[in-house]
Amino acid sequence: MTPTTIRETLKRQLDTWPDELVEYVFDFVQFVARDEQAEETFLWQKVEEAQAYDQQHPEEISTVTAEDWDRMLRHETDPSS
Repeated sequence: MTPTTIRETLKRQLDTWPDELVEYVFDFVQFVARDEQAEETFLWQKVEEAQAYDQQHPEEISTVTAEDWDRMLRHETDPSS
């Protein structure tokens, strides 16, 4: 279903619902929109904190090759080790 089709379907449905249900749906949509925005804000804050930490502690950053990375992952997932 395309966004336009969904929008039109919602409009038709809203016109048939009682006011209490429309208010409930509106509150839910507002909650979801606020929650999404809060989550995005929180995640960007964590990204910025991580970048600041990395800048203050460059000695803790190490670069590895793809082979090194694969070897580390194999070691972590290898049940015999």
